[in-house]
Amino acid sequence: NVNRIPYGTYVLAYIGTKNSTESRAEPAIALKESNNIGGYIFLSLVSKKLIYSRKWEVLPINQQIVDQVHDFVDVDEQPGLEDLGPIFE
Repeated sequence: NVNRIPYGTYVLAYIGTKNSTESRAEPAIALKESNNIGGYIFLSLVSKKLIYSRKWEVLPINQQIVDQVHDFVDVDEQPGLEDLGPIFE
């Protein structure tokens, strides 16, 4: 599949339109492939919710994006990853 992207890739995910002035794309982090026709599940950096998209544009990641994702973890009090891998609770 030509549209495969690695986990954690920073993208602008196109989420369609409702024929309004709402944004048609959101900055997001790729999580996983969602089906056999090229769709992916992303973590929206705007809403912190999972979104689905079949179109995206890969963007260069910078320290501001890394810090924003770390802030999500801190605010939501999510456990971090240890050197040995994820913590399952």
